[in-house]
Amino acid sequence: MSARLALDAVFAELDLPERHSAAWQEDIEAFMTGLRSVLLRHPWAAALANSRPLMGPNALHCSEFAYTALTTGGFEGVHLSSAAATITHYVIGSASSEAVWQQRSDEAATRSAVDAHIRAHIDEYPTLAGHFPLLEEDDWDSHFHRGMRLLLAGLASPDAQERS
Repeated sequence: MSARLALDAVFAELDLPERHSAAWQEDIEAFMTGLRSVLLRHPWAAALANSRPLMGPNALHCSEFAYTALTTGGFEGVHLSSAAATITHYVIGSASSEAVWQQRSDEAATRSAVDAHIRAHIDEYPTLAGHFPLLEEDDWDSHFHRGMRLLLAGLASPDAQERS
């Protein structure tokens, strides 16, 4: 099976609502959480999704769902493309990072080593030193959902489409 077909098979697993909801943000949240779930079930898929156009019928069906939701939210033209790319890249990047970190045999030890390195260079990285490790009191799910809410709030802001 080619990489394109394997990746499209992953997108076939994305369970999207048959009908759009009244609120475009709910549809985008369903798209984002669903895409993240299928990408995490197939850890290789997120890196591959960033390496090629997603042209298979299942991937295009998922994109159509997201574009329709964003169109309902008032996005059009270059703003529609930018909004769609933003949500997709957030999910793919987040899933890719999570997959890499979770493949490590000891995520906690790796985070401790990164933390120690940053603290050893606190004069160079004072803000990072004050906030690392980023997921110490958090988990991947909470971190993803918090970021998704921030992203959706930004897209919903009145001036999201006014700046080019």
